[in-house]
Amino acid sequence: MSKSFDNGMICASEQAVLVDKEVYQEFEKLMREAGCYFVSPEEKQKLQESMFEYRDDIGYKLKSHVPRTISIYNCKRSRF
Repeated sequence: MSKSFDNGMICASEQAVLVDKEVYQEFEKLMREAGCYFVSPEEKQKLQESMFEYRDDIGYKLKSHVPRTISIYNCKRSRF
């Protein structure tokens, strides 16, 4: 949540959240109430196909074009 008020926080610190199954539903409800967006399964698939590639030696990695482009472009490329 610091992205909305703490300009000193680097964005890499909040890219993922690990949540126990026991509290996931409550967590998701609270996050949605706070304005967070959860992608649909269809959106997740489009993002995976557009932004990631799989390699047997390392698993999934970000496609090389992604860091060079802006987020809006990536959303359009994913057909959002």
